[in-house]
Amino acid sequence: MREAAEAEGAGWPEVSDEQAAGLGVDWNIFPNMVLVFSLDSTLVFRSRPDGKRNDRCIFDMWGLIRCNPENPPAPTSEFFEDWRENIDKIPSLLVQDLRNIEKVQAGMASRSFAGSRISPVQERQIFNLHKNLREYIGK
Repeated sequence: MREAAEAEGAGWPEVSDEQAAGLGVDWNIFPNMVLVFSLDSTLVFRSRPDGKRNDRCIFDMWGLIRCNPENPPAPTSEFFEDWRENIDKIPSLLVQDLRNIEKVQAGMASRSFAGSRISPVQERQIFNLHKNLREYIGK
């Protein structure tokens, strides 16, 4: 990544391995935004209620890339009514996540689903989101 960024004139930050690890992988911004970092890009995700159906949401994705400031690419924007119809335009890792989310949502709608327990260690972000939601709503 460093070689490609420098070849394009985008430069590369001088950070130690410890500094890079300290940046974290992702940050959650209450109530509905996630920033996923790397040294050459950032992904931004935002989810919002659909308003028409409680089993759907509006999911926004933005990608910010390191680029040559003298020759930046033109910004692009696309809207997908249904992500499944545009799988070739979405990174495969995100497609895998979207498919998993869809299956989890279907399972949660099952009559046999009585609720879930999360790991307060491995799923700390989810735990913290629900803690903040309870404080925000007042329950």
